[in-house]
Amino acid sequence: MVLNTSKMAKIKIWLGISLVLLGLLIIVSRPDNKPRIIFCDVGQGDGMILMQGSWQLLVDTGPENGKMGICLGKYLPFWDKKLEAVIITHGDSDHAGGLKQIEKSYQLNKRCIQVIYVKMIDWYIRRYKLRC
Repeated sequence: MVLNTSKMAKIKIWLGISLVLLGLLIIVSRPDNKPRIIFCDVGQGDGMILMQGSWQLLVDTGPENGKMGICLGKYLPFWDKKLEAVIITHGDSDHAGGLKQIEKSYQLNKRCIQVIYVKMIDWYIRRYKLRC
């Protein structure tokens, strides 16, 4: 099958447009370096994401209903499937029930199960890096 010049030109144009759109998608979805605290609606229970740049800390996962995974998918870049840490404040199912589902979709670097009282996010991040 031989492509004529006009078909080849159309293919090149569509390929160029596709590459430009892919580049824009990657640029737009890059995380900024601002610290963020995101409280996720997980139904009955708790779930929170602390993030700065490409660093994420998940505090509690809520119950086993898939809502924490939806929240992570909404706020994390689509290519980032690694969580630097997960802290489960206590083992009740409304705080830790979704952990198994999260482990299926994301690589977890560290896990800590403990009760922590947070006064300042900067202090918390420093303490976490040293302790867990």
